[in-house]
Amino acid sequence: MSAPPLAESTPPLEIERCRRIVAALEATSVESLLARERPTAGDELITVIVPMHDAGRLIVLSLKSLLAQSGANFDVVCVDDASTDGSFETVVRAFGEDRRLTIVRLRRNVGPYRIKNWVAKRVARGATIAFHDADDVSHPERLRAQKRWMQDTAQHISGTCVHHFMPLEIASEALRGRVRDDGFVHTISIYPSLERTSDPAPIVDRIRSERSGAKAMLGPFTLTRTTLIADHGSTMIDRRVLMELGGFRGERFGADTDFYWRALRFHSIGNVPRVLYSRRHHPGSLTRDPATGMRSVARREIWARRDAHHARIEQAIRDGASLQALCTAELDHEGVEVADVHAWFEVNL
Repeated sequence: MSAPPLAESTPPLEIERCRRIVAALEATSVESLLARERPTAGDELITVIVPMHDAGRLIVLSLKSLLAQSGANFDVVCVDDASTDGSFETVVRAFGEDRRLTIVRLRRNVGPYRIKNWVAKRVARGATIAFHDADDVSHPERLRAQKRWMQDTAQHISGTCVHHFMPLEIASEALRGRVRDDGFVHTISIYPSLERTSDPAPIVDRIRSERSGAKAMLGPFTLTRTTLIADHGSTMIDRRVLMELGGFRGERFGADTDFYWRALRFHSIGNVPRVLYSRRHHPGSLTRDPATGMRSVARREIWARRDAHHARIEQAIRDGASLQALCTAELDHEGVEVADVHAWFEVNL
């Protein structure tokens, strides 16, 4: 089920291809995916970071999609962020025999961005870091194709085009009449690449001016040329670049856009012109939960802090000041305390 470049296929075929990938992974047994050898360290190794919190209902399919990756040298670090639903036990029981997987349980909840910083700093062996959300699906060729595309295009940060699927009850009014026979509404988002910028104009204005965000209603789904930089779950990044920029600020959600805005001052952000990632939308996700969703007070407060910080960066550019201090954050992994580890090798924590 190889994904062709997006321009070579029509959107309806892309949706059907993505649906087949998800269905095939659901039908695949965990036992058939388990690897008994540890991947070798080196420049080609990709470390995939999967934070999870109360993800027991969805984490099995998510991890199956990673362990089914073809043609890539990778390992996976799955970190349980103090779940209360037995997520850690679920993963150990289902996947504990796989030598590519390290499973960590934290004593208290710290949020996914501090987990990513901590893994990159303390646990990751790969020269390349990939992110993957605990409720999503990476297509079987994602890691190999994304790594090769980054090498071919000399990119240090990349995302992919993304297939979204959501149950009818959380779909927008415009999409509710487009439910498929599998009970989900499906859309595709295209994320064009962005060149690095030293322009002092607000970076969000530049992004929005380059991409219209227009939606085309095409048969049973929507095709979106999105105004976002990348879908965070599909991101792959050179570990060196992540560390140089200080990783993510310690917000519990919404820190990815801030990071991309800072990164664009020094690096282009490329997006593979292929759909290699399927994002599941559900009521319990951070972007859907009323307390943390896009319309929440907490989310607006984070946006206000982010916008104020980037206004200072833009003023520093106008003043000819050094950007490094303003664009680099402390590598925030405060509060990460390990309660339990399941691994087939010694992990230096």
